[in-house]
Amino acid sequence: MDERVSDGSSPLSAGPWPRWRRPTPLDVARSEQHTGRPGLCHDTGLSGTYSYDGFCWDTTDDNTSTYSEGGGWYPQGLTASHDATGDTADGHRLHAASWFYGDKASGKDQYARVTFAESTGDAVPGSGPVCLGSLSLDRSTTPHALVSGEYRSHSAGAGGRVVRWPLNDATTGSYSCIHRARPGAAPSVLTRAPSLTQNLSYSRASGRLWGHNEWTGHRVVFSIAPP
Repeated sequence: MDERVSDGSSPLSAGPWPRWRRPTPLDVARSEQHTGRPGLCHDTGLSGTYSYDGFCWDTTDDNTSTYSEGGGWYPQGLTASHDATGDTADGHRLHAASWFYGDKASGKDQYARVTFAESTGDAVPGSGPVCLGSLSLDRSTTPHALVSGEYRSHSAGAGGRVVRWPLNDATTGSYSCIHRARPGAAPSVLTRAPSLTQNLSYSRASGRLWGHNEWTGHRVVFSIAPP
């Protein structure tokens, strides 16, 4: 997996594009304000059954932290061109990660930024999962459970599904876990995932599930091909 990484925190006129033209996400990704590292440079715990792949941020973004005395950045959300268009943007596969800035003394959420990354992995045919739009914690059961609700548009009408994810202390530890479930069936662990995995994004075009994590010094952007 090859990639180019840039963040959207610099002035619009700071890149190689003409000053009179507003840059596109592809412009920002290709400006290479930061250059990521190909491949998964840290242990992820992902199962090799699912053809894992991905890339790493540069060492600066890998190690920056809002909990440090001098302040720094923490990654949070992850989305991609496939979430907007179904596949590519301007013919390229782009990923966008959101970050927040803070320091140990003053607290978090002082600033925000968006990082754009271009990946050049091969596409693999696939089909889409349930479109989840909400998440809540149910403490009325033992063990507690996460409850997800399916997004439904007005034109789609009624029939949205609710998914329960029972929490299990045995699945916690140095890794996160990715679960899967079919309608009416109990969820199960699909694979371990990098510790503090923060967000997931599924590409219908390639059939790959993307994610990233926030663990300082162990950050990766990964993808797997779930069955």
